[in-house]
Amino acid sequence: MRTLYKTLMGIALLLSGLQIQAQAIEMDFSLTSDSFSLLGSTIPAQSKINKTGGALTLEQIIGGQKTTTSFAVEDITGQWDENTGLGEVVCTMTLQGHTSIFRLTGTDQGMTVKLTFGGVDMAEGDYVFDINTINYQ
Repeated sequence: MRTLYKTLMGIALLLSGLQIQAQAIEMDFSLTSDSFSLLGSTIPAQSKINKTGGALTLEQIIGGQKTTTSFAVEDITGQWDENTGLGEVVCTMTLQGHTSIFRLTGTDQGMTVKLTFGGVDMAEGDYVFDINTINYQ
């Protein structure tokens, strides 16, 4: 009976740990970047990414032209340490009725954002931003 109890407790702890890994988080932030990579090319662009509540906005200046793309955030999961800038946050979003994915990753080497557009009028491929600054709101 004691072995069964220990086994059940171990499974319960394991499952609770898995739930913590995938929990929804509330985090608002503003990111800046000087360029992004697409299909192996680096493109100079002043970019600002703002996530506030249920919206994520990408503002860019490329060749003197300013563009703004707004997404509706459907889900946000992950773990992030605001003190160290380490972790990963994944936002599932919609744009023009199509699903897009935003992935913020923070490591000892720095922060990056990978933005994947789903079925919208954008160049295909993953947009990868090296993040210069992050501010929490």
